[in-house]
Amino acid sequence: MVDLDTLWSDDLACQVVCAMHPDGMGLDSIATVMGTSRSTIQAIEHSAMAKLRRMLPLNPAVGELFRAMAERSARKRSTWETMSDV
Repeated sequence: MVDLDTLWSDDLACQVVCAMHPDGMGLDSIATVMGTSRSTIQAIEHSAMAKLRRMLPLNPAVGELFRAMAERSARKRSTWETMSDV
């Protein structure tokens, strides 16, 4: 179950999982840990990215950061889709 009321800084379990996976986790792994579906995690990610885009001032450095993150996300999606086709 996703707890949207607890801040990350107050969630010891979340901090432990993040510390155990310093290179990040895939949507499926996060969904398993959180006890929810992959699509729910994907929706949370999409919402968070949209919120960040609205909050951060649009300057070249921020734009480059978002392009890099979008490219990384697209590569991961492509890899996951290729694996699911097998």
